[in-house]
Amino acid sequence: MKIKILTLISILTVVSLIFNSCRKGEDDPWISLRSRDNRVIGKWKLEEYSKEYKIYNKTKTTNNINNNYDIQIYDSKEEESYNDNKLITNSYFKNISEEFKTTYSTSNSIFFNKKTYYYQYNHYNKEYSYKIDLELKKNHTWTAEISKTAILYKYDDNKLLITDGDTIVNTYSDTNYVYTDSYTWTDEGNWYWEDSDKDKIYINAGPMKGYLKRLSNKEIIIENFKYNNKNDVDNSYIKIKTYDDINDPYKEIYGTESKITNTDTTLTETYKWVAN
Repeated sequence: MKIKILTLISILTVVSLIFNSCRKGEDDPWISLRSRDNRVIGKWKLEEYSKEYKIYNKTKTTNNINNNYDIQIYDSKEEESYNDNKLITNSYFKNISEEFKTTYSTSNSIFFNKKTYYYQYNHYNKEYSYKIDLELKKNHTWTAEISKTAILYKYDDNKLLITDGDTIVNTYSDTNYVYTDSYTWTDEGNWYWEDSDKDKIYINAGPMKGYLKRLSNKEIIIENFKYNNKNDVDNSYIKIKTYDDINDPYKEIYGTESKITNTDTTLTETYKWVAN
């Protein structure tokens, strides 16, 4: 009876060791008789890819003397998607500014307000025929054969400028270009585990780089959530204001100007490789 129990414990221990050594990523197979090195060694082709990179920055300047304010916004997004040997990239850029300013007219001896709103939007769309074959070798080197052919380039531009309620500039344009530029090249280098030889969950193999969410004999899924930074900064400082007193417009009045900056940056990437 004792021998049977010890045998059962030994079997469970071996199974546990195999399980723990194999299952590292979230979607790894429950069990595999091949080591992590042996699973990545071989020929792979990129099947799917997606990327989203966003930057948002807003700065607002106010003061405690009058109603003046200045708002500056920069908003951009880059998207990439790959499927069926086709790569599509989209880039979006927005620049927005709004300003309300009190100014003194020396010629008329009066104060007047001026409000300006500016908006600019750009969109770049590119399409390619794309293919990448990657081989990871036992000697920890890799080679990649890449082909890329440009198909389409599209550009949209929109500008709007309004001053004191009057539209000064309002333009829109879009342009399409058809390309046939084609490139084929080979890259090579050394591949390694970025975390450690023990964990082997972050790989660096040229185009195959990042967190291995799934590592099996036939499929590799890499998911990178590189960062999501949100930051609010309030920079307040003393600044001279000279247009507050109607009787003495050049009188130096000290006030506090507040400049608040909000930023938000995110980057996510997902790759799917299949055995070639």
